[in-house]
Amino acid sequence: MDSKERQLSWRVIVIVLAVLALVAGALALMSSSSGASNGQIRTAEWQEEVSGTYAIKLGRRKIFHFDGRSDRVLVADTPEFNFGTNQDFSVEAWIKAYPPYSRLAMRLQVWLQTHPAMASYVPRSIGSWITTHALDNDFGVMPIVDKHQTPSTIESVGFEFYLDHGKLACQISQSPMRQLGFQNFISSAPTLQDGHWHHVAMTVKRTSVTGGKLYVDSLQVFVFDPTAQAGDLSNSNPLRIGNHSNPNLRCFFKGAISGVALHREAVAADEIAASYRAGRPE
Repeated sequence: MDSKERQLSWRVIVIVLAVLALVAGALALMSSSSGASNGQIRTAEWQEEVSGTYAIKLGRRKIFHFDGRSDRVLVADTPEFNFGTNQDFSVEAWIKAYPPYSRLAMRLQVWLQTHPAMASYVPRSIGSWITTHALDNDFGVMPIVDKHQTPSTIESVGFEFYLDHGKLACQISQSPMRQLGFQNFISSAPTLQDGHWHHVAMTVKRTSVTGGKLYVDSLQVFVFDPTAQAGDLSNSNPLRIGNHSNPNLRCFFKGAISGVALHREAVAADEIAASYRAGRPE
């Protein structure tokens, strides 16, 4: 094969890759448009369903869709969501999560990096799509429910319920705020970024060395010791659904979240199971 034939062959490969990227981009656009528009900030409300239990809703619906890039839901700060010293609490939600990045975009980016001479043949719009969709979230963090103050990546006060590279996790950080004073608790359960609905929960009995528990689909997947973080978690930030409190971090949820509920108690395992059996609220 002479040089002209090789050049033509590379052009054909690039065109095929570009077409695939266009298709993937169109599918991603269709997926995100089924929920909310890009960059939409929505303000949700809350209601006390029973004493000490608070449900988050948007109008009549309790389901939120996220594009994984900028969508966010905020609930105004309220004393009900601030947990003082030794105050037990729990968080529940239904999630349908996807990886924040496109696997196709990541493969295309790697291929272009190993074939830099071919990059000039890729249309700018395709190159921009590849660059944008090949990005993973900072630290692999995908927030579910976030009620903490984070002026920097090494300081925080409050709590966050999230996915860590797809695995269910939480962060707790008591006041006073100090550098690296927080603790992250990450389960070893399988990744939940599979595009299927899952019921997830965290329950925290603040003074028990086995008081922290994480649940997936009513099954206990992790137990942790929260006693080193038994102090005040109160902060003035809003409660966030699907986005991180630090505006400098690229940490957004991709998929849908439904049935968010907070409890001012450590909910028992049988109650978590009952929530799971009740099914996902719309």
